[in-house]
Amino acid sequence: MLTISQPAYDRLSELLADRPNDVAVRIVLREGRARIRPGRQREGDQAIEHEGRTVLLLDKRAARKLDHRTLGIRETEKGPRLKLRRPASDGAAQDS
Repeated sequence: MLTISQPAYDRLSELLADRPNDVAVRIVLREGRARIRPGRQREGDQAIEHEGRTVLLLDKRAARKLDHRTLGIRETEKGPRLKLRRPASDGAAQDS
């Protein structure tokens, strides 16, 4: 299962603050890369909740491919961005 850091949960909540409650952040795999966009839950999605709200949606393919990864935050000049990390051989997450 995808692990989500507390800063990533906070960022997801910020991204959804002005969205309707039935909209969450969806991770879509396209051309070998993860894309993040708003979306509504679809049949078969894995829904991840935080503080009573669905904040993240993964379809079956994304849930399978992102198993054992961590969703964290990377600080950029434009502010915090969500970042997927893969597990390192020593158990610590590293950038993918």
